[in-house]
Amino acid sequence: MPLGTFTYESVVNQVKNWIKSNCTNITNFAGINGSFKSGWSTSGTVLTSPQYTGTYSVGISRYVSQVTAATVDTDMTNFCNTYGISSRLSQNIPANEFYHFIQDMISFICTKCVYTVGQYAQSTRYLIYYTGNTSYGNTFTISTTDTKRLAQATDATSLMTTMFDIVGRNIRCIPVTYSWSFSA
Repeated sequence: MPLGTFTYESVVNQVKNWIKSNCTNITNFAGINGSFKSGWSTSGTVLTSPQYTGTYSVGISRYVSQVTAATVDTDMTNFCNTYGISSRLSQNIPANEFYHFIQDMISFICTKCVYTVGQYAQSTRYLIYYTGNTSYGNTFTISTTDTKRLAQATDATSLMTTMFDIVGRNIRCIPVTYSWSFSA
């Protein structure tokens, strides 16, 4: 498939399928550590003396939510409408628009897909679909080598591999956050 023979819809569908199969809060929410989820808390004693007992309580304040595949479809539809892609989905991507369109897709992925970490599950991170991000930008880097690889893509697999390599180097991290309280 030389450049210019990819349809907008084929790339959009590949992106949606990649997100749906790689974001843990879509594919395997049950497998996410409980310390990343709404309602998680822990408490205990930090000090006991004859006069005082100190206790702590920790609750999660920014957590990972479960997301449905339909949410990805809706968000992508809204994105395509905003960027004027929806009316051209069945058309081949013209060579002069190809690079810009791929940048748009990378922007969508890098905005919506983030890594999340938490201090109560060390050495654990999840790629999640984060619905809270709605401002699409181009705060990512595409190297000259990547540009050449995109232009030389001869099939959907090589195109997507290059695109997701770029995404992998540009995904942000958003930690879950916790609130603490202490009493004596």
